[in-house]
Amino acid sequence: MRSNLSIRLLNILYSGKFVYTILLFLIIISLFRFHSFLMYKEEKNVFDLLLFSFHDFFHVFFLLSLIYLVSIFPFTTFRSFDQYAMIKFASRAKWFYTSVISMGMATLLFVLASAFICLLESLLTLKFENRWSEYGAAVYDFLLKYNDIKPATLVLFSLLLVYLFFLTLGITFFVANLIVRNNVISFIITLGFNVISIVIYLSKITFFYPFTFTYHVLVGKMGSSFYSHFVQSIIYWGTVLTLLLFIGVSRVKKMDFSWRQS
Repeated sequence: MRSNLSIRLLNILYSGKFVYTILLFLIIISLFRFHSFLMYKEEKNVFDLLLFSFHDFFHVFFLLSLIYLVSIFPFTTFRSFDQYAMIKFASRAKWFYTSVISMGMATLLFVLASAFICLLESLLTLKFENRWSEYGAAVYDFLLKYNDIKPATLVLFSLLLVYLFFLTLGITFFVANLIVRNNVISFIITLGFNVISIVIYLSKITFFYPFTFTYHVLVGKMGSSFYSHFVQSIIYWGTVLTLLLFIGVSRVKKMDFSWRQS
């Protein structure tokens, strides 16, 4: 029943016009990335394009993350379905988890849509071969020197970590809104966490790297011990998400919903 309510919540929250607007922004920034990618003269394939898009620091942590946060804004402004769900479940905690499941679905659709746009762009220009091209071998030379990994596998790992990053941003936004009761301030708080992570990463203070989002998303920078680093990243995201869920459930049990705007 919870999954059905999660799907219903998505249908209610997202109008067709809003979805098309988000897709339009994704297409626009993807086309700019694609144009930049084609400027490289080396032989390339579709997996290179996907890694180029989801492994780029600016693209993921500035552009895509901002569009993603805008795309989940409806989760912080809805009210009537909340009341219906709580009556249905007779539990605020179950309502919270239903909202989180819906956000997880929305996040998955966002990541898949971004990847699908890349695939559409590459149909007529790039080969679909699961091997390292000249471009890929040059860019990921250090990674490939110490790790036996195929391009498709690296793309899947990259998409998974990007998904967990976006989901963490989304739940942070949602939980912050439950605490401060203002979606604009919650939006700024969430951006603040992302900016702090970016600043620490760019500061080259390596001691703090393992605590940042960026360290656990960019697969191409995981170095010689890629697989152990990947496992650490999964544990990192699992720990952060568990902490956010605990804070969210604790908060939702103590609040009323008269403040939530429809």
